[in-house]
Amino acid sequence: MDKLPRYRVEYAKGQPVAYISHLDLAKTLERAARRAGLPLALSGGFNPHPKVSFGSVLPVGITGEHEYLDVELLSELPPQELKARWQEKLPPGLELREVRLVPTNAPALMSVIDCARYHVRVALLTSNTPDEIQTAIQKILAQESLVIERDSKKGVRQVDIRPGILALAGRIDNGRLDLDMLLRTGSQGNVRPEEVIQAIKHYAGLSVQTEGWRITRTGLYIGADKLVSPLELTS
Repeated sequence: MDKLPRYRVEYAKGQPVAYISHLDLAKTLERAARRAGLPLALSGGFNPHPKVSFGSVLPVGITGEHEYLDVELLSELPPQELKARWQEKLPPGLELREVRLVPTNAPALMSVIDCARYHVRVALLTSNTPDEIQTAIQKILAQESLVIERDSKKGVRQVDIRPGILALAGRIDNGRLDLDMLLRTGSQGNVRPEEVIQAIKHYAGLSVQTEGWRITRTGLYIGADKLVSPLELTS
């Protein structure tokens, strides 16, 4: 049997749906696709489900500007038609940005995405100058290791996140600290933006509010050196 047509979808998860779980997000997208009448390909077994695979799970409370999923259909549709029909059935906060047909030999999304860029906005509890912020950032980047505590199913364990911080920049805006981070993601060396803030507090001494952080994942990439987007692999 020939391979079924696979489409790569770039979408945005906005603030109205920031607090739904990944499972609920997947169900929402699936139901919308069914209501749109898309010819979804289904898996086998006793509980068949649409063949949809996500590039990287977005944690609850974090919005995403350039997220990705692959979906297989039973028959080929023009990408723009797929996008328009699916978008019409989605709730506010979910926006399909672009859809492309994926070459049959393209690797699976989750196997190739290995870094993510985040924007984090957090309130400062002290008055810091721009020079003090830059000194703190450089202090973090100069560390050979940054050991933080991470909760896991086996309890709290200590993890060195320094190898997973690929880039870090910061600035002050109206008493808040804006951070841009490029971090490792995936099964090897994954680092979460909350962990970078934990390290900044511990190693650089910046006092920041522990609640009310605004975190946006602004991109997912393949290869930290060149930052190729998953859509570029479809060209």
